[in-house]
Amino acid sequence: MRYLFLALLPLYALLICSCATPYQAADLSGGYTDIPQPYGTYIVEFQGNGYTSKEVVSKYLLRRCAELTIKKGFRYFQIFDRSSKEGVDYHYEGKGSFSLSKYIERAEIKFLPEKPKATSESIYDAKLYLEMYGD
Repeated sequence: MRYLFLALLPLYALLICSCATPYQAADLSGGYTDIPQPYGTYIVEFQGNGYTSKEVVSKYLLRRCAELTIKKGFRYFQIFDRSSKEGVDYHYEGKGSFSLSKYIERAEIKFLPEKPKATSESIYDAKLYLEMYGD
């Protein structure tokens, strides 16, 4: 039985590495992190692996911002600074290797207790976002 497990270990590793990053807290295959900053803001980041599209990374970043906003007792959040990076995931299989682009998005957000009178594209209704996109 031990030899069967050892023989199948590379197959398990391949299956784990060949899947897109699910929506989850950060681990070896990617995910979200949120870091409190001074003055009540948060840095929220979502990192995908080489199988996660840029669109999915962006959706998951906003989903985490919305969840964190609700968790902290607020309804709205504003994005002050948002950036994205493209990196490379290298994969080694058999006789060769290949690489895939991986995407990372980061936003600095501030929680808002009520909807501001002046509208802006950088202000989101967390409850509405989760109703629409919160799988």
